[in-house]
Amino acid sequence: MTLIKLITALEINTTQPWTFAKLFKNHKNFFQNNCTFDPNPGIQSLSYSKDIATNNISHTILKNTTALQTDFTRKIRFCNFKALKVCSYTTTRPFQEQKFLNTPTPLITSEYSLTEFWNTFEITKETSSFPILSKEGYINLVKYILEFGTVSHWCSDVYLLLNSFRKNYGYYIEENPQTDNSELSKLFLSTVLEIFAKYGDVRKAEELFKELRNGQYIRGNSSSKQNLISMVIAYAKNGNLPVAHKYLNQCQNAQTNYLSRAYVALIKAYLIEKQYYIAERYLEKIADFYCSSNSNFGIKRIISKVVHANYNFELQDQIKIQFLRGYYCYLFFLAFDTKIPISKVEFSFEKFLRIYQAPVAHRFYSIVVDACLLRNLKEKANDYIYQMSLNGISPDIRNYNSWIKYYVDNSLWGDIKKITSILDELKIQKNNVTFLHLMYAENKKNNLWIVKYYFWEYVQSVSDTSSSDAKKYYCVKIFSFILQFAVKDFNYWRKEIYFIVEAANQFLVKRSIVIYSLLSQIPKIQHRLTFDLVIPSFVKTLEYLTNKLFLSSEKKYSSLNNVLIQNYKLELNKNKISILDKNLHELFLGLPQDKKIQFWNEFSLILNKKSQKSQFKAHHILVNLLIYLISTKRYNISFVLYSCAIQYSSYNIVNFSNLQYSLLHAYLEQKNYLLARDILKLIVDSPKPSYGYPLSNVLNNHLKPGDYSYEVPYLSENALIVNFFKPCIKVYTILLKHAANDYNLSQVKLIWSLVIKSNLSLDTKIYLNSIKAHSLCGDNLSVLGFYNDMVKLNIKPSAVILNFVIKAAYMCAKRNDIINIIHTAIFKYKIFVSTISFNYLIKTIFLYSPTFTTLQLLNSLLNIMINTGNPIDKNSQKIFFPLKTCNKPKNYQLNDENGHLIDKLEDQNTSIFKTTPLENVLFQSSSSNYNKEAYGSHSPGIKRKLIITFKAIVRQLNKNKSISKKTNSNIGNESILHSSYCYNRDDRGNTKKYIKENLVLAQPPNLQTFTLFTKYALIVKNYNLVIYFYKLFENYKPDRVWERKVNPRILGNALYSYIKLGKHAEAKCVWNRMLANDFIENQKSDFDLHHKDFLNLHYKWLI
Repeated sequence: MTLIKLITALEINTTQPWTFAKLFKNHKNFFQNNCTFDPNPGIQSLSYSKDIATNNISHTILKNTTALQTDFTRKIRFCNFKALKVCSYTTTRPFQEQKFLNTPTPLITSEYSLTEFWNTFEITKETSSFPILSKEGYINLVKYILEFGTVSHWCSDVYLLLNSFRKNYGYYIEENPQTDNSELSKLFLSTVLEIFAKYGDVRKAEELFKELRNGQYIRGNSSSKQNLISMVIAYAKNGNLPVAHKYLNQCQNAQTNYLSRAYVALIKAYLIEKQYYIAERYLEKIADFYCSSNSNFGIKRIISKVVHANYNFELQDQIKIQFLRGYYCYLFFLAFDTKIPISKVEFSFEKFLRIYQAPVAHRFYSIVVDACLLRNLKEKANDYIYQMSLNGISPDIRNYNSWIKYYVDNSLWGDIKKITSILDELKIQKNNVTFLHLMYAENKKNNLWIVKYYFWEYVQSVSDTSSSDAKKYYCVKIFSFILQFAVKDFNYWRKEIYFIVEAANQFLVKRSIVIYSLLSQIPKIQHRLTFDLVIPSFVKTLEYLTNKLFLSSEKKYSSLNNVLIQNYKLELNKNKISILDKNLHELFLGLPQDKKIQFWNEFSLILNKKSQKSQFKAHHILVNLLIYLISTKRYNISFVLYSCAIQYSSYNIVNFSNLQYSLLHAYLEQKNYLLARDILKLIVDSPKPSYGYPLSNVLNNHLKPGDYSYEVPYLSENALIVNFFKPCIKVYTILLKHAANDYNLSQVKLIWSLVIKSNLSLDTKIYLNSIKAHSLCGDNLSVLGFYNDMVKLNIKPSAVILNFVIKAAYMCAKRNDIINIIHTAIFKYKIFVSTISFNYLIKTIFLYSPTFTTLQLLNSLLNIMINTGNPIDKNSQKIFFPLKTCNKPKNYQLNDENGHLIDKLEDQNTSIFKTTPLENVLFQSSSSNYNKEAYGSHSPGIKRKLIITFKAIVRQLNKNKSISKKTNSNIGNESILHSSYCYNRDDRGNTKKYIKENLVLAQPPNLQTFTLFTKYALIVKNYNLVIYFYKLFENYKPDRVWERKVNPRILGNALYSYIKLGKHAEAKCVWNRMLANDFIENQKSDFDLHHKDFLNLHYKWLI
């Protein structure tokens, strides 16, 4: 027996049997004399002689194998089951009748691995046969079931194990209770009793409890009290509370850690009955145990060491564990009972934290957040999320699921989009609940194609997250949700049905009976599933005909075509590839007409035979075959077959919308944009067009090079899977972009005419792509026309559209429109205006009036743009959910000696365009000769209206900046600019002011902005002002990294100004910086010799 303990103390990695054979080889004589061993892979049979299993021998073996252990330390782990790894023994039966455990024991870490190990026994209720284990083996096995078992069938499985134990070792009452074997039997039966209690099987528990009670000679010890506690738990689980109390009265003097387990079971039972006051009474008792065990007096703190399987846990306080379990159950039932006011939930939670001083746990906060959301208290839930962050607890996927469910219930679609984008940004893995909520949301919006997308994304996530230790099971709720649509529209959900049927047949869905029940509601499902078997059979037919066409004939048709045929043969012989050759379509086009007709006639003959045999129409089979070939990315052979069908057959397959969309996809994938445009025109011109585009995700690589997104569902190896999405504009987007990149304005206009003709609902996105395409082609008037159409249709433009439109207005010299467009964007649409647009505004204002007063107005805008970088205060009460980390921008500090000369506009009650004496010093009279309209005169009325509009824009931007400072929002972070429902608290933390509108803030300046200001200051010949703007640029630290840190124009302007002011030392520093950036040739690096030539060359217009 000691030998067994020695060997089983080491878990041999039986996936490589040589490790055990090495041990056997080093102790060959000992094993040959005392053991029977089969060295085949795995441990097949091994028996031991009981008479040699002595301590002396085991000590000798252990001593001799010490060196061996170091050799295969990497191959050995501590044993999971001490006596289960090697089969047990018995002396009452001959060796031939014994049944041994022949399956290696895996590492038990989950219920799945436990189930896999259990299945190796091949035990059924009919046979009830079980391998003969030692008592230690039985004990360890039931401990694993108690730890990892969650499904109710373990109760019946353990009962079979119990019968096997009784059959081999008899009943407990028959043994002498003072022996070691009796103690092992008692430990095994007590553990089995705990399992029966766990699942509430009172009948089996009563039977076993009587056996233990009748065999227990020593009354009142801890083990008998523990059995009484198990009976309390069993009857509490069963809902028989009077009998549970009867057993509880018999064990009032038991240890507190045992009593706490019974109290937790009673708490759960009373909470199910909604008898909260009784549950609170038992909760108070556990709380007393908890407080006493954590104090320096009273009941001694009870700690038990838990050693389970491979795990060696640290010492844990069992009372603390039971207290946390009980309180969590109590809070859970309070939270999800909407009749309970939120004040009671909050009071119980605060009591848990403050009075009991329990450790802060994520799941307790989550329960309170769920309670608030369930009662439609979004702001209060947001407060608890903020408290979590203060305690260092980050939200997990369960918190996101709660908020997504809240948004779905309240139809807050914009918030759902934000939270899903944050999940992707933070790379938080979605789970079953997340996908189910997102599917519910899209179903409410009637976006079934997005429901399909989420379904396949869920399938992909299950495949990605499944490991070798856990079998991938699909969520039956998600499958049921999909099948409720499939009952109504089989063709649209055909691909999903196939996948669900296959998963159910492979037992990858728990409760698959629900799936089969829903599938039975689909009419003629067997007939429809059979239809797809016809399609793949044609692939081999096409391979045969293609090989026959190109490989059987040696006739030379043309020099070029002959080369292609020879290459095709070599490729076929080399890689055994036929129809997937990339030159197949080109090769077919080079064949003579008679060969093409012969190919089609042979194929159509087989097609007609298949049609008659399967009772399906030939043209339906042909259409679905083409769709199947395209869906499996066999584009070339599909082009060959389609061209033959159009030219040589009478089948009318052109008007099948599914085929049209498939061909459109194929042409786009092959980047044949001209044929794609023709197919698109065919779709639009069809009598009953089914507008839309099914490939909204596959073709992201056409929009963003290198971005290959997840393949959409219908691209699979099954026929009739292609089902198409609701209307989308990405096909027009791709074709518009391709035409714009070729600067082909006629194609751009043609594609836009198709957009209008298709009667698609125009939105911001389609206008963006059209405006971008016309702008790249230089059609600025059309860009302005598109913008005017958007304004008439009340379509909100985006910031990118504004950039194109303002640029077009500037190029068309319609500068009055620029300021009106920006004014409308800020006051009407409340969208942020980019720095590029503000630069065009600065140009426009100064060109109307290139004076000091104008530059003073523009400087007020620059101050607002610079001061937008306002960091978030860590102690702020401003809350956003979900919490996102924001880069803290660097504070701008002005180090220039003239910095104090610019009014910082801190007084909000006075005009922000006031003139101070300090500003009069800055804008000195030396440049008064430039206070004239150098760029031509303008109407005083137009100029006055222009200035008034500009002042209104600056005033609004400054007002928004002040509001943002008060709410401590990060003005420099564009992702937060658009957040709604933010609020701030007053100093007392009571009143809350809600801001439910977006704050439009000026964007930070860029390099071009500072270049413009130095240039305009140079125009008015105020060199001190040029230096001021240059030093402002030098000290400004942008939040984002610019593509260029500096340009030659801004350095040249500073150089010219320093020289004019007589500051040659500073001018030389600027000169050296220009040299360092390669703005000046090395042979002209001497400042004294070449700076005049530089000024004469680049600043002749000022000299």
